[in-house]
Amino acid sequence: RDDEGELQPNFDVVEKYLDVATKHLGKVPGIVFHTWAPSSSDGHAGGAGQAHRRNNRAILFTMLDPETGELSQRTGPAWGTAEAREFWRKFNVGIREVLARHGLEDSMMHGLIGDVRPTRQGMEDMTYGVENPVWAVHSHYFVDEWKDQPVKMCTALWGVGVNPTDPSNGLSFGWTNPMWVNYFPREMNLASPLVEYRVKTEVWLGARRGRTPFVSIGYGTRGLGRIGADFWPVIGRGGRNTLAGRYPETSWGQLSLNNGIPRLLGRGENGPVPTVRSEMFRENIQEAEARIFIEKALFDDQAEELLGEELMKRCRRELNDRIRVAINSQGEGLSWYISSDWNARAERLFELAGEVADRLGRDPQPNLDRHRDN
Repeated sequence: RDDEGELQPNFDVVEKYLDVATKHLGKVPGIVFHTWAPSSSDGHAGGAGQAHRRNNRAILFTMLDPETGELSQRTGPAWGTAEAREFWRKFNVGIREVLARHGLEDSMMHGLIGDVRPTRQGMEDMTYGVENPVWAVHSHYFVDEWKDQPVKMCTALWGVGVNPTDPSNGLSFGWTNPMWVNYFPREMNLASPLVEYRVKTEVWLGARRGRTPFVSIGYGTRGLGRIGADFWPVIGRGGRNTLAGRYPETSWGQLSLNNGIPRLLGRGENGPVPTVRSEMFRENIQEAEARIFIEKALFDDQAEELLGEELMKRCRRELNDRIRVAINSQGEGLSWYISSDWNARAERLFELAGEVADRLGRDPQPNLDRHRDN
């Protein structure tokens, strides 16, 4: 409380977290603030968002005594009251000032909506004072808005609208989707073959919807999510578990990170360390970046003039082959992938990216409207 006895949010921990994150990651495009939680974190498919799966847990917060440093648990004002709106207004105004100091004022998302979803009243209270609030979702099902408030990021298992397919059926470019859509790779876990870690991101970048139009712009997934970095085993209620499921009310059922990939990193003596899994993801993401660079160049209005038809054909052929390899390398194809000269493919990709960069002489300027629905 301040000198007048009014509640004021304290952002010291947030500031420290953002200092570390921006030091190592630069401008983070999306930051989800867990402002909402359901009374039950049931994450089982069926009836997502229906009346029996819409609720708001009471507002719980921690009170800090600035003189003693003592922390105590408190319950906030009731939803739908003027006190609740003022409670959240102070948070929203204060946190946006913090983000602005880090150059992240456009990165804020409220969350995290799951199969159990907030009520309209709860959402209106939580976003009080925010001009254009956006939300983040991790659900079995895709959703692009909830209770008239837009969703900026959606991680879903079903309903993302696309599936991996051979490029002969059409081309798709997940990075062109204005919405941040991720596929939740629940079929993967800590025991999955390393080949899956090595190709999965690229598989879903090229996933497409149906068969028309042949060139699909503005749809698809930007990649994979949500994946844990450092949710290591701990002793939790009900036995040994990870930090992602430390307490029953945070287990999230079938949507739990423990049902997918709870951690990419290992526990080192002085902090997290790389693992073979994280290295496989890193290499695939590097190749995905090269792929996206080339694809952006192919959508450039001056592509034919600056790149030439022969180079453009080589690029398209190589990118198509990579999707085929990635699809065929999953499951029983993993042994084949290991002996499929994957290093040579990576070399060809980066050489093509370098050749495109030299010919273009500038950053790609993709004109997506020109190619939309062709």
